Amino acid sequence: MSFFDDASLAFLPSGAAGKDGKAYSIKPVPVYGSELVTNGDFATDSDWTKGAGSTISGGSLNIVAAPYNANTRQSLSLTNGTTYEIVINAIAVGSATDNTFQLGFADSAGNPSNTTQHEFAVGTSVKKLIVTASATDVAIIFRSRDAGTSNLSITNVSVKEVLVADGDFTFSRGSNLAATRIGADGLIEKGRENLILQSNNFDNAGWNKQNVVVSTNSVQNPFNTGTTFTMTEQVSTTQYRIYTTSHSTTSGTMYTHSVYVKRLSGTRDFAIIDVSGGARVYFNMTTISVGSEAVGKGKIEDVGNGWYRLSVYGVATGSGALYLAMANGTTTGSETYTSDGSGSFALYAAQLEIGLAATDVIETGATTGKAGLLEDEPRFDYSGGATCPSLLLEPSRTQLFEQSEYFGGWAANPGGISSIEPNYAISPEGVENAYKVNFVVQGDSDLALVKGHSVTGGSTYAYSIYIKGEGSDIGKDIVVKSKRSGGDSAGTTTTQTLTGEWVRVDFTTTYAANNAAANFYISSNDATSCLIYGAQAELGSYPTSYIPNHSGTGSVTRGAEKQEITGLTSTQLNQTEGSIYLELQTYSTDAGRFTITSYPDGASGDTMRFIFGNNIQFSKVDTGGLNTSINPTASKVKVIGTYSGTELKLCVNGGAVQSSSGNFSFTNQPTKVYTHAFIDTIRLFAEVDQFLYFPEALSNADCIALTS
Repeated sequence: MSFFDDASLAFLPSGAAGKDGKAYSIKPVPVYGSELVTNGDFATDSDWTKGAGSTISGGSLNIVAAPYNANTRQSLSLTNGTTYEIVINAIAVGSATDNTFQLGFADSAGNPSNTTQHEFAVGTSVKKLIVTASATDVAIIFRSRDAGTSNLSITNVSVKEVLVADGDFTFSRGSNLAATRIGADGLIEKGRENLILQSNNFDNAGWNKQNVVVSTNSVQNPFNTGTTFTMTEQVSTTQYRIYTTSHSTTSGTMYTHSVYVKRLSGTRDFAIIDVSGGARVYFNMTTISVGSEAVGKGKIEDVGNGWYRLSVYGVATGSGALYLAMANGTTTGSETYTSDGSGSFALYAAQLEIGLAATDVIETGATTGKAGLLEDEPRFDYSGGATCPSLLLEPSRTQLFEQSEYFGGWAANPGGISSIEPNYAISPEGVENAYKVNFVVQGDSDLALVKGHSVTGGSTYAYSIYIKGEGSDIGKDIVVKSKRSGGDSAGTTTTQTLTGEWVRVDFTTTYAANNAAANFYISSNDATSCLIYGAQAELGSYPTSYIPNHSGTGSVTRGAEKQEITGLTSTQLNQTEGSIYLELQTYSTDAGRFTITSYPDGASGDTMRFIFGNNIQFSKVDTGGLNTSINPTASKVKVIGTYSGTELKLCVNGGAVQSSSGNFSFTNQPTKVYTHAFIDTIRLFAEVDQFLYFPEALSNADCIALTS
């Protein structure tokens, strides 16, 4: 048989994708009804009721400077309780937050039944919505949620009834950007956020002007993707700057401020000033060098064609205004001078983000902008140099080190550490934010780079840090260890030989019952230096993926992950017989579940499930089951379970097929697939490479072939 062709559900991370709380399956292929929208390609100026700011021309619906709540809509014949797919092709100009709309269905007065707001990313984009019509829904609507900032061209709209659903997993993790993954390029990918509003709209009222004029110009930005703004000094005797208070910074947290500048006329220098946010640095724009670093540390980067990216990283002491200022010199206070009006700069893309280094530009409008790995985005992970990803499902973990990358906030004992150098090298995330540690060579010692944290006596903690060698230190050893601080002796010591590649060193320590605090040490055995990045301490019996923490005062928690599909029908799941195939490796022996169930529509016992602990079990709840001694934490396993009205079967890694006689069919039609127990208390934590469901009980020979 052709296994893939015969599967009714198929999830493969290598062929799937995920975003916005969805992990997309590649089967089933959804089936849709006929098109319900007339003139969805806007070939003519007809069939649509246009709101203020909307016109139809050139094959698109153009919504420009639409007032708040202005709506454009078209009446449709919709059926209450029926599910539809809405597809919108659009081109947005400006920023995503300038193009915010309520989309979907509405009543005859233009009131949307779903008030969720959707942002259109700058450039060309496609939005797909799955919407179930209510009794009052009679139209499709685009309702502006901005006050005159929109610049959106919708080139096509489609509405079709969903006849066969897509079988995609709904994915959830949490509401922060604490998760990371290893991308296809082998680098750590984080979630990122630009905290400044109107970050590239310097003529916006959110940027206050002091003795300068800000105007649009014809100067291309550093990436030749659009024009920029000019800031020109006026004749005066005070200060010449723009500033914003649209952001908020938290005391103790590490931030990086950045902006691109190009001197257009005069001889002025430049300054980034946000004293409360950890920045007051001056830049010499003639010699292209960093001047006074009154608060924070500066960097100037030549990006070509006269453009420079200026950045400052530092620890905030509170929250205040961010000033982008011209200066007549590079000493503290040189932003105050007597001007002849000759100085001007082109400006592009201001950014304020958590961390030690400026990252790729994230433009913002009326709200902050996010990029990278987002809150509820599935993690397709390429750890270990994999060419095909695995879906990463991890438990909730808390990063206990307050500064996981800013080692300047750690204790450096001069007896073992001669110096540390920030932002010395490219880190495992591909950004210049790795530290260099210079040692006083003396073997394993507590005279080290040290970070302490509290512990719960009797508990196990996992530690990890990225280490790399360079030059003559490659092949030499450093020592990484944990050790209790007070109470009975407890700790772990590991020696790491340095290589020219980044290596994540990890180990666990179980502390004595009377331990309440511990220290983490980095010292040298015979190396003079090493590079370090991304330290982590977490409560647990094994290390999980890296959780960045720049708070300086507290911990950061990554939420537990789960996936589920609901609303499946007999087209996807067979009530009488079927086969469930998984390829995965679990992280722990905590009895994670993978279930197919009719509950709560049926009884809780109407559930087929895998239990992954220190062995593998397959069973129908309250009926019976099978198990194997194979431990799924040791290596990746291929496992299949089949059920029917006469038999239950289990096969792992091409081994002998186990079976049990009896009626194992579902009593009710199953409708759900979960990566957790049906009461959502026991979740599956694993690297998942594949999930297939077959609407038949496969033969023994097929079970062996599929799992071999």
